[in-house]
Amino acid sequence: MVYRSPGKNPTRYGTFDYCGVESQDELDEALSLGWSLTVEDAVDAFNKAVEAAERLKNEPKVKIVVNEPESEAAPLPEVAGEPVLLAEDDEEEDKPRRRRK
Repeated sequence: MVYRSPGKNPTRYGTFDYCGVESQDELDEALSLGWSLTVEDAVDAFNKAVEAAERLKNEPKVKIVVNEPESEAAPLPEVAGEPVLLAEDDEEEDKPRRRRK
C-alpha cells in the first residue's frame, strides 16, 4: 500500500488516499509520483508543502531590473580644459555638407 495526502480518508493528522501496489516497479512508480509508504509520511509531506507555500506567499515580492549598458557618448569639446556645450547651430556646422552638382 502507498498513501497520499490530502484525500478522502480522515486521520487525526489530516486526510489521505491509498492505493495498492503489486510489484516493485509499481511501488517505484508510485513513490516517484509523490505517494508515500506510510500515512504519517504522506500527511507530513503535504503539510510541509502547505507551510512552504505560506512562507512564499508572505515573502515580499522582488522585482528584477536589468540595466542596459550605457553607450559611450561622444566627448564634449573643451576650451581651456572646460567642457563647452554646443548650440544646435554649432552642431549643424560640424556636419559635412554635400556639394550640389
